[in-house]
Amino acid sequence: MSNQYTYSPEQLEMVAKIRQAISQRQLTPQQYWTGYPLEQVESVLSQTTMINPMPVLRALWNAIYGDTALSDIELFEGYSDKYSPDDIELTRKIVSRLAEPDLKNTGVTAGSVAKQLGKTAGWFSQIVNGKYKADPAQHLRAIWAAIEPAQIAAEAASAVDQKSEQAAVLSQLNLRYGDVPFVKTSMSGLIVYTCAH
Repeated sequence: MSNQYTYSPEQLEMVAKIRQAISQRQLTPQQYWTGYPLEQVESVLSQTTMINPMPVLRALWNAIYGDTALSDIELFEGYSDKYSPDDIELTRKIVSRLAEPDLKNTGVTAGSVAKQLGKTAGWFSQIVNGKYKADPAQHLRAIWAAIEPAQIAAEAASAVDQKSEQAAVLSQLNLRYGDVPFVKTSMSGLIVYTCAH
């Protein structure tokens, strides 16, 4: 007679998807720590626990997937043969990056990245989950460029630089040369208009 808890189909699905995320993202126990003892978490994930695993599963789910619904996560079935080892590693980096709090807090999601690239969320899911049937390398690099931490910082810095350049141009238009004040002409108006647009 076994004293092990009998998992419901929903709990088995949660375990499979949590284990998938831990493997794909190469998470360490510290990264998905929920406050439960590590031995208890391991017994829940290995389905050897003797108590109801749902509180631990909910805590793990929240730590890994946040408020994403169980039905919104697909089980990974393997990569298409078009994916090189570098492509596989990049998909892991993309999935891990999308799960980082700094990116989540700015509202960047898989759907928003797909839209930014002029693609659909379904396309994004195919690429990142290894189901794309053509060579994914170019698309993966484009996705990574859109979510890479350095890229986001560079875009923010670029926006600040652009505003300071505009301010510098406007301040130059207000300069006086010697005793003669600036005289507005049709050419200066054209220059101001060009700089503004």
